Amino acid sequence: MLHIMLVSSVSLYLVVAVRLLNKWFTCLQEDNTLSEDDRLSCGVCFVVATITWPLSVPYSYLRLLEGQNTIPQDS
Repeated sequence: MLHIMLVSSVSLYLVVAVRLLNKWFTCLQEDNTLSEDDRLSCGVCFVVATITWPLSVPYSYLRLLEGQNTIPQDS
């Protein structure tokens, strides 16, 4: 059972990572306004974001939820 969960988790990670990286590189190729240095910086950023998305996406979602839970106070 543990083996199935591990394989499923790795498969999900790889599918999402490939889809994100593919989408980002497609957008990068369509942008004609970036210099070569900017393209390289974006490519490095995309690779790092693809590797760390299991950490950054839940954290960002929690931050979003925290912002929605604040109730404005009337003065």
